[in-house]
Amino acid sequence: MKTLRILTLVILTIAISSCSKNDDTVVVEEVVELTTAQLLTSGPWYVEGISGSTLDECDKQTNFNFGDDGFMILERYFTNAGVCELDGSQAFNYTLSDMLIILENGGSGIVLTIDHISESQLLLIIGSGGGAETYILRK
Repeated sequence: MKTLRILTLVILTIAISSCSKNDDTVVVEEVVELTTAQLLTSGPWYVEGISGSTLDECDKQTNFNFGDDGFMILERYFTNAGVCELDGSQAFNYTLSDMLIILENGGSGIVLTIDHISESQLLLIIGSGGGAETYILRK
């Protein structure tokens, strides 16, 4: 009987000493929403689709890479005799104003409208009226 009491005391002591005051602490993680600029410059955006167009896997390598320095590089890919090739790169200065991206290359300017942006998807409207195209871009 004495052994049982000692064993019970040892078990209770271990159980009580293993509890700490921090066990009930709730950790609250603050959700930080990224700005449009942070999302836009988070890495290359690959073309997933263009309204009214059918794209093959090579076309989908085409990407827009917005730098946080106001510089954007567009790399276009195409299939040539069954081989996916880089068609060319084009560099633009850009300005982000609300949900508008103004691209400048020399004297000409192109306005892109951001219809939607998240960490994984970007919808751009290029042009206006009946000639507008929607680009669906992914990370």
